[in-house]
Amino acid sequence: MPETFTIDLEKFAEFVIQKWQTKIVALGITDTRDLLNSFSASVQRDSGGNPKIVAFTFHYYGKFLEMGVFGSGHRKTKTNKKHFREKRPWYSSQFARQVRRLADLMAKQYGYESITTIAEGLKADK
Repeated sequence: MPETFTIDLEKFAEFVIQKWQTKIVALGITDTRDLLNSFSASVQRDSGGNPKIVAFTFHYYGKFLEMGVFGSGHRKTKTNKKHFREKRPWYSSQFARQVRRLADLMAKQYGYESITTIAEGLKADK
């Protein structure tokens, strides 16, 4: 019988934030370190203590940096390339990758729990 394990969603959230911060630094989005320091996460649980939601918070303007949206008062022209914001993908690809990883881990966890439950039921029937 495979070993059972549990997923620590708090550690998962910390890992995702660490990945985002690493990507932000690599892309040079650290002018004021405001976005870098704005990350937090919380795991919301049901009355039985089971995790239901992992909520991430960070400064909203970070999403605009990802998309390459212009800042207030800046227009894209040939002469002001200094103010042109290119897309800096720090959020979406990292988040999608980590959500897929979490889904795989949860499938394993619940698969193991199901196998254990079935095996225990079969033992009880003998």
